Amino acid sequence: MPRKKLPDLKTLRVSEWFDIRAGDYSAKLVIKLRSNGIWYAEYLPAKEDDLRYKQGERRHAYRKSLDTKDPYEAAKLAVEWNQKHRRELLLKKDEHEGKYQQTLEDYWNTWFSKESDAKALENIQYPKWKRDVLQKWESISKQQWAHIRVDLITRSHYEEYFQILQKQASDKNPEWTGSETKKQQKTLINKLLALAESDFVGHSFPSFPPISTQYQQVKHLKKDDWEKLIKTVIELSGGAAKESLTEKQYQNLEFKSHNRENQRNWVDLYDALYLEWFFFLRSENFPHLKIEWFKDIGDETIVCRLEKTKGNRDIQEVENYRPDASKFWKRLSKRRGKEGYLVLPHIKRQEEGGPEAKVVRTLNFLLKSALEKSFPNVDSELTWTNLRHTALRLTLEEMPELGIPPLINDFAANAGTSPKMLHETYLKYIQQGVTSKRARAKLKPSEWSLIRKSR
Repeated sequence: MPRKKLPDLKTLRVSEWFDIRAGDYSAKLVIKLRSNGIWYAEYLPAKEDDLRYKQGERRHAYRKSLDTKDPYEAAKLAVEWNQKHRRELLLKKDEHEGKYQQTLEDYWNTWFSKESDAKALENIQYPKWKRDVLQKWESISKQQWAHIRVDLITRSHYEEYFQILQKQASDKNPEWTGSETKKQQKTLINKLLALAESDFVGHSFPSFPPISTQYQQVKHLKKDDWEKLIKTVIELSGGAAKESLTEKQYQNLEFKSHNRENQRNWVDLYDALYLEWFFFLRSENFPHLKIEWFKDIGDETIVCRLEKTKGNRDIQEVENYRPDASKFWKRLSKRRGKEGYLVLPHIKRQEEGGPEAKVVRTLNFLLKSALEKSFPNVDSELTWTNLRHTALRLTLEEMPELGIPPLINDFAANAGTSPKMLHETYLKYIQQGVTSKRARAKLKPSEWSLIRKSR
């Protein structure tokens, strides 16, 4: 595009005489020619953007030497300076008005410091909690609205953020919507805003966009596969897992610290599998389980008092639903003694100076090895969490009435979950299977779908 011919003037308004498309800049920006032939830029900000006006000071135009005799170059440099200068003015104005005080970041620092102290004292997988929550905050902190006063945050900020999370999820898998991540981030933000409520009495913080929940059938073992896994572990232990061992006999089992696939570890895996089977435990429970937490109260009932629970919830008592738990516990307690850690007791716990989560990592390693030996042609990605799903799912399959009120409420509470979760994760899929099986038994096949023998 040809340059516009300039008038022979010493003052030129940039927006009028120069075709510069470099974003927003002041309509009052001009360039002026000094007697030495050097151009300089000048503009007077709008009153609402000028902190001097708000403070009652006299306002003068801002000036900047451009060090050039070329008016076209001077105009370009003037726009660049003007844009930068306006941003600096707005920043000062916002700081003066407290826009960058009482931010989400400020409340994060308060919340994280307090929660860190509490978690460190509880010593419940503190490094993992710290790593996870810092990762969540890192995502939020990249958003501009995390650094402005919290009462300036709008719903549109949340909508844009959720779109970012959804794209990040879909980039990994086109079918993912990032719903779980959205829920986790929403929970953290709400915790921070809860701290802000006392500073902004009467202010109504914006709601979050709705989060669509995706439910899919979780991976679990079928009953025959579960029995095959148990049989494999017994064989790997040389039959010791099923024997009624004394504490001394258990300690004398073959053990190699440099090789996790040893006889005593296979016995520990067997015991851990059945603790899961009878008490529906979460993987994070296993490093903390102690012999003292279990009590045989008679009538084939074993009570497990979980003194360390997920999310520092109230102490939970779990009872076995399957009657053979009583005989299993007698055999297990005989080889473990009267006190101490119940699963892989030779591994130092974190509170004893041991590495974080080594118990769970060892269990998952042994489980993976046992699965590969049980099902050599199956590429299994099952972890201990899938065994909890297995225990819950198979119990509901064998006793369907546990999925119906009021029994479902008792069963959910005993397993440390909710009736809603049981329905969405297990029961609706169990019912679908029952319905389709019933339909196949009742519906007649089409004559034309049958295969005739060739003559």
